[in-house]
Amino acid sequence: MRNALISVKPRFVQSILSGEKTVELRRRKMNLSAGSKLWIYTTLPKACVEVMATIDMIEFGTPDLIWEKYSNKICITKEEFDSYVIGCKQVSAISLELIEKINHPPDLSFLRSKVDNFHPPQFFKKLPDNSQLLGLLTSFIDN
Repeated sequence: MRNALISVKPRFVQSILSGEKTVELRRRKMNLSAGSKLWIYTTLPKACVEVMATIDMIEFGTPDLIWEKYSNKICITKEEFDSYVIGCKQVSAISLELIEKINHPPDLSFLRSKVDNFHPPQFFKKLPDNSQLLGLLTSFIDN
């Protein structure tokens, strides 16, 4: 099992937490396997890691295929989708399960005070088992 950190806009994080959004999109291929843990960093203005989810599966396909299969699970309009995938021949659809809200989410300033050179990822960041960041994030789930 692997762990990774991604950045997601607050609007979409709220949709993930409500259960309305169960598929996250990425413009590039995600090299993670089913069962991997996905830590979700909510971008500004929240700026914190507030969700952990398990990857059910990742499908990499044409924008048309991904829209056809997952449009009811991604919480965006067709116009927003088309704008997001413009220029992409293929995109990733990441199906999420076992979504868990972190009750006292570590914010950006705390993460930077504890983890050397922490920057929220633009795409995604793999977290090795022995990484300082993974150890810190895991402590927020275990408590």
